[in-house]
Amino acid sequence: MPGIGRRSLLKTASVAAGGLALGSAVTTAAAAPRTARAASGTVNVRWLGGGVVEVATPDNKQLAYVDAWIWNNAAYGVLKVDRPAEFTSATAFRDYVAAKSPDAVLVLLSHDHGDHMGDYFELLKTLSGAGLPVKTTGQSDLIRGGLVQKFKDAGLDPAQIVLNGGAGQNFGGRAQHGSMQTWLVPAVHSNLLGFPSAGFVLEMGGVRLYASGDTDVFGDMRMIADRYQLPRSFNLANHGRFLPELIALKNMRSMIF
Repeated sequence: MPGIGRRSLLKTASVAAGGLALGSAVTTAAAAPRTARAASGTVNVRWLGGGVVEVATPDNKQLAYVDAWIWNNAAYGVLKVDRPAEFTSATAFRDYVAAKSPDAVLVLLSHDHGDHMGDYFELLKTLSGAGLPVKTTGQSDLIRGGLVQKFKDAGLDPAQIVLNGGAGQNFGGRAQHGSMQTWLVPAVHSNLLGFPSAGFVLEMGGVRLYASGDTDVFGDMRMIADRYQLPRSFNLANHGRFLPELIALKNMRSMIF
């Protein structure tokens, strides 16, 4: 992409995408929900800053959050985008989620970098403390080993708030909360505690999505598209750093924005 600098690419791609891939069609925008329709369903996708997004069914009964860096998210300042009031504090976010009256809230943790889990424990504590039906999942060794003490320090019982009895998921593994189900898939990226980074395939509202998390491109992205039947996918990896390479992966059958 000659003539497009990394910062410009990041700004454009982050506002348009927020780190998701979607089977069929998708549109997203900064801090404003947009509708994605597939043959059998519809979800709304809202960018929350950086690579963090909200995915919701039209009735808001099923809510998923890809990573958890919201009220401390620095992307708004970097991209010169106004932060909505509901994303300014933990209590404001709690009230925003509670007003939707969800039946299930699922927080997907891709890895332990601060720009993905900076508000993770406070978010879980605040939502669960308000009686909201929140659960989380992530790579099993990170959840059961690397973060277990942090859960306890936050006053959270991993066996209760982490899916699969506190185990989370290993690669290829499945978890379910409410009407949402997710499979853990590989990502090529670092992790502060040394446990593997990950992405997710998320199914909700009759739509199947690929949330790549922070990752370089790798050949098995094609296999993910095939295995999880993503006939067309919308993908932004690693905050837009590798968009040109992703566009080049034509065999992934991708539609890149």
